[in-house]
Amino acid sequence: MKILLIGAVIVDHMMWLDKLPQRGDDVLCKATKSVVGGCAFNVASMLTHLKVPHELCVPVGQGIYANIIKHALQQGGYRYQEDASADNGYCLCLIEQNGERTFITVEGVEGTFKREWLAQINANQYAYIYLVGYQMTGQSGHIIVDWLTQSLHNTTTQIVFAPGPVINAIDETVMDRLFALKPIVHLNRKEILQYTHTTSLTSAMSLLYAKNQNHIVVTLGSEGAAWHQNQQTTFILPVPTQVVDTVGAGDSHIAALMAYLSKGEPWERALQQANRIASAIVGVEGATVDHKTFLKWSINR
Repeated sequence: MKILLIGAVIVDHMMWLDKLPQRGDDVLCKATKSVVGGCAFNVASMLTHLKVPHELCVPVGQGIYANIIKHALQQGGYRYQEDASADNGYCLCLIEQNGERTFITVEGVEGTFKREWLAQINANQYAYIYLVGYQMTGQSGHIIVDWLTQSLHNTTTQIVFAPGPVINAIDETVMDRLFALKPIVHLNRKEILQYTHTTSLTSAMSLLYAKNQNHIVVTLGSEGAAWHQNQQTTFILPVPTQVVDTVGAGDSHIAALMAYLSKGEPWERALQQANRIASAIVGVEGATVDHKTFLKWSINR
């Protein structure tokens, strides 16, 4: 069965700096690069490398950024939802010398989902349905959770929810309805601590598990990942690497996790593979790599 990715494709403007400027500073940028990105696109790129069938449900508008995105999607053989009311958005990715990234996102047409787009999709044909947090904010969140609640009748289909940094901007009603569908939740340490209003990772996972009643994966950067299920927590060791930048680390991790689970790997093995692939992504510039580079990883790791 395939994986459905519900999210956004945007353009990433990447800027490398020695460090983030303070208010009133004037700093020089060391290098820049503009690429097609967005969580759904980054995940799709990794699923392609791993030879896992998948489809995108992403809006593409009309304008400069939309034209760049259309070209990339057409090259990948993807279908997309057209909406000529606005251009697609973009993200300014500020990357410091230590590889840490800071994002400033300007939302475009990808921030508004329409019911008729989802009505065309049979949710029950997918092994996993991946949801990005940005698309669950505002009215789009209500539309998407309505569709899932009304159309998802296949108990083998799993929702995989990556709320991201906007986790506290999602309407509480949407979150409650989504958690009632028992999604797998994938997020980082900062996000889960902010959502649960606690400073303890163990407590945070227990609090979140009371809501979703399913697997929780928390990425921990250089410390690997934590996996919580049935009130038990397992820590998955990291794969040491030289960090170039952390852009796309979470996207590659969740893509690999879904890919290996869909291939029948047990959870712990799938998470080990996800850690391996995420460590490789942070060792290169940007959130995605070409297939030649990916194959080189497979040989060397």
